[in-house]
Amino acid sequence: MGRFDDKVVLVTGSTRGIGKAIAKMFLEEGASVVLNYRKKADIAAETYKEFKAISDKVLLVKADVSKKEDVDNMFREVESEFSGVDILVNNAGLGLAYPFTQFPEDLWDKLMDINLKSAFLCSKRASRYMINRNWGRIINISSVAGLLGISMLSAYSVAKAGLIGLTRVLAIELSQYNITVNAVAAGLVNTKLGLSIFNLLSQATGKDVEEISSEWAKRHTLIGRILEPEEIARVVLFLADEDSSGITGQVFIVDGGQTIVEGRFGVDEMF
Repeated sequence: MGRFDDKVVLVTGSTRGIGKAIAKMFLEEGASVVLNYRKKADIAAETYKEFKAISDKVLLVKADVSKKEDVDNMFREVESEFSGVDILVNNAGLGLAYPFTQFPEDLWDKLMDINLKSAFLCSKRASRYMINRNWGRIINISSVAGLLGISMLSAYSVAKAGLIGLTRVLAIELSQYNITVNAVAAGLVNTKLGLSIFNLLSQATGKDVEEISSEWAKRHTLIGRILEPEEIARVVLFLADEDSSGITGQVFIVDGGQTIVEGRFGVDEMF
């Protein structure tokens, strides 16, 4: 018996990276899982095949979750297959680097839609089932960028900060229906998106990506390494479990100590 045998889980942006790790862990714990992707059909097909080898309780849906029409169509497919959603993980995201003064307006809008509007649209739709069933979990994948603000990532930082605000408001409004809403603020994770900045630095410096990322982690985290997607996934599953029913409206920082690393350089190192 798995922890989530009777639950239907939708994870947006879930055919690779953090989303894939979350979806796979839910599937292994007995849940019916909806995989979502926007493009890269070949990668989506590979993930679907991998998941089907674990369990038949998996559905693959192509949808741009930043668009209402796509979201509505996705949920109609989910209704047809699984009769609704019990647990929603808003994971879909995209970060692109630009100086703020040169940030293209259309790209700003696109990043706001993908990182924030998608969570609004999916949460609004999924909450219908949760309200009817008087039970639900919404977990938003935010970022330390939404807490700290990161240079060159203004749109991403703002959208992820907005996701934390959405988490708190939804926690308040949906609490009467036995629905909890929480966020996970992830640090740098070993995914294609997470390592993209190191790929750029590698091209500029000629250094190996692994060498650059290792140097960064030793200086900017307390654990001295980049996080793995499964480390984010375990926290998500905890927040989805019945045992966490007393936790709502909270932000769980999973960053290897990145947000407090400056405290390591204490007064004793000044002398």
